[in-house]
Amino acid sequence: MAAQTILFDFTLDKNKTADEESRLKVAKILRSELEQVFPQLELAYSMESPENGYFAVLHENKDTVITCRIFQHGLLTLNVEYFLPDGKEPSISFDTMRTVELILRQKFDSDRSKYLPPIKRGGYIDIYMTSSESRTPVQFFKNH
Repeated sequence: MAAQTILFDFTLDKNKTADEESRLKVAKILRSELEQVFPQLELAYSMESPENGYFAVLHENKDTVITCRIFQHGLLTLNVEYFLPDGKEPSISFDTMRTVELILRQKFDSDRSKYLPPIKRGGYIDIYMTSSESRTPVQFFKNH
């Protein structure tokens, strides 16, 4: 069992994210498209800030949590996170991830988009090596 985290990034024209009204239009399109994949999607929290852009937390049945960040400089990031018990199929297939990316890229007229396959976190076996695992904290501080 592990938590699954899927990351999406979209580079948009800065004019689409430069002001509050533009960012809210992007957020509305994003939510509309996400509801095609997550039909019971609900907004849990949103925050708009002239300096920091737009931030929202959405969820489906409190099982899947989606965080969205629209930076005023033309970057949209989307994180989809859910728990996956052993032996169960992922909530979002690789094909669905690719489809979501392509649809959103087209809807936003994005110059560049990227998604990462699920990052599996909290499992029995660590499949991702972090730089901190090469030395213990004591070894690190003795050498610095």
